[in-house]
Amino acid sequence: MMTSECDKNAENWEAIYRQKKAGNYLIYPSEHLVSLFFQNKAAITLSGKCLDFGFGSANNSEFLIQQMQELYGIEIAESSLISAKNRLAKYTNFNPENFKLIAKEHDFNHNFFDLIVAWQMLYYNDMANLELTIAKLADYLKPGGILICTLITNNDVKVRHANRVAADTYEIDHRIPHQEGCKVFSPKNKDDFLALFQAFNVIDVGYYERTSFLAENSTSEYYLIAKKP
Repeated sequence: MMTSECDKNAENWEAIYRQKKAGNYLIYPSEHLVSLFFQNKAAITLSGKCLDFGFGSANNSEFLIQQMQELYGIEIAESSLISAKNRLAKYTNFNPENFKLIAKEHDFNHNFFDLIVAWQMLYYNDMANLELTIAKLADYLKPGGILICTLITNNDVKVRHANRVAADTYEIDHRIPHQEGCKVFSPKNKDDFLALFQAFNVIDVGYYERTSFLAENSTSEYYLIAKKP
């Protein structure tokens, strides 16, 4: 579900995975995602279906496929799709047909998933596409299904090394070369972040940061654990 505003994002991420630029292959899953998963494990139907929305290098997929009975994935970059299928082929519950490129229309059935993870990818959007994507995720989830997701804060390097192009929307500049030209969305504060997810019941919300004293690579992200009513 992309407009021309987000075409540059798709082009950049295809180049990242095809040309093996920075971030093309992450070895370990996000420690924050792993912690949040286990902290909320009792609310998750482990015998059900999970969607890794924007699976990237499939590092989180490799964690999720060992926790959930069925894993699905969706991405915008074909090279990422090829890499993920090779990476996950060793797991007996991996079905390559469950991993695919994002479509401009409908991707999955209504009320299909028990868990959706959209980790470190939703913010690669403008406002209009982000709202459409969140609505799509709500449609995909079963009633009682769980959403785990993140959006960047204004302290993240992807905002500080970017130019503002619209309300809460930024275009990454040359200081992050492999993502130059990508659009990212960053809510002003917690209330604006939560306003995007009014279709869900919030279980937990917060943020985490990692800051280096030596390098310009700080990360700062809101996280949300929420249930579809």
